[in-house]
Order: sequence, then C-alpha cells, then structure tokens
Amino acid sequence: MTRHEELKADPAFRQAVQAVRGAASVLSGVQMSYDEAELLAMFALVTFANGGGLTDPSLRCLARFLPETERTAETARRH
Repeated sequence: MTRHEELKADPAFRQAVQAVRGAASVLSGVQMSYDEAELLAMFALVTFANGGGLTDPSLRCLARFLPETERTAETARRH
C-alpha cells in the first residue's frame, strides 16, 4: 500500500472527505462526487499544513505519507 493509499484509507481522512462532500453539495446545490470531495479535502489539508496551521506532532504524523525524498527535503528546510 502506498502512502497516498494509506492516507485515503485513514478513517479520519475519509470522515473529513464525507464532511466536505456534504457541505459542498449543500452549498452548491449539486451533489459532489466522493473523488471531488477527496481532492478538496487534500487541498485543504495541504494548505493548512503549509500555512503553519498544524502543530509539530501533527506534521510528523502527516509526514509519514510523504515520499522519502520529500521528507528529507522538508527536514533540510527546517534546519
């Protein structure tokens, strides 16, 4: 299982996707597909993490989903 598949299978992430799907469907008046909601949830998660909105323990937990090269680059940027 790839890291991306692991994230997509995570129960908390799947619940967030369902919440995004429901909210976006109500706001737009058109039913959103699960794939569309999943993409929006990933955008929100990445934006929030890159904006400094996550604490260090949360970022370390999310870092396990990054490929090894990206994780090494992120560690280098922090130091």
